[in-house]
Amino acid sequence: MAITPQQSGWPKRVELQIESFLLWLRWVLAPAYVILGLCLFGLVGRTFYEFYNFILALGAPRETDIINAALLILDLVLVSNLLLMVLLVGYVTFVSHIDFDHKDDKLKWIDTLDYTGLKVQVIGSIIAVSAIKLLRAFMDIFGGPPPDYGRIYLLIIVHLTFLGTAVVIAVIGKLRASTERSRLQE
Repeated sequence: MAITPQQSGWPKRVELQIESFLLWLRWVLAPAYVILGLCLFGLVGRTFYEFYNFILALGAPRETDIINAALLILDLVLVSNLLLMVLLVGYVTFVSHIDFDHKDDKLKWIDTLDYTGLKVQVIGSIIAVSAIKLLRAFMDIFGGPPPDYGRIYLLIIVHLTFLGTAVVIAVIGKLRASTERSRLQE
């Protein structure tokens, strides 16, 4: 196949320079991923603080106070896991591959979780966090002052919205997979 004038000379050099610059721009995201990593320190610090409150709650007369303190710690851990997943998968997908020094350090899921899989994991984690918030609100009904039913209804609506989003993402994923399968069979 012959090279046309448009494929050689200065237009091709300009095209290569633009493409090179656009690929370099992915490194602009690297500091954002470092900042996400630093946020983990804040979440872990808050987890220690809430663990201290959990220890104090062990002496509380109400069982719901102990359960709420434990649920808050669980909530923080789930958000930390979510943050780590987004950080690693986003970095690997959009910036650069991670070279592991030791075989033991390699996370088993990092090669299997792509950006589409990450979306499913993110919505699953958000649903879990939402469910914990809702459970904490229900625990308050049974052991505290008169409940704020408006807040509880809002939490239920938000949780149902997240569940609906998960269903839509699952349907889109199935449609995409069946479309790709039928394209491969042709």
